[in-house]
Amino acid sequence: MSSTRATGIALAFVTALISGVAIFVNGHAVRHFGDATVWAGLWLIAAQHWIGALSFASPALMAWFLSFKTGKPLLEKQMARSKPGYADYMRRTSGFFPMPPKRT
Repeated sequence: MSSTRATGIALAFVTALISGVAIFVNGHAVRHFGDATVWAGLWLIAAQHWIGALSFASPALMAWFLSFKTGKPLLEKQMARSKPGYADYMRRTSGFFPMPPKRT
């Protein structure tokens, strides 16, 4: 891949992140994905020292809680009850990772 093409792809990705349009269209619990990504990034910083590397369970547990216990499931349950059409939105979009919508 040429550096010009890579720069263009990176610029498009950053623009989408800043605008929020692409990310929030492509998932219904992307803020939990963002939280998990921040935890993983903090672990990468801490892992530069061997003691920090021992804390690998922190981001893994946080991602597990956000996707299976306290984050996404509670959000989906409450939103499905209070927002009409949210159940259909959940079927069309990814639950945790920002991905293109499913074709119906």
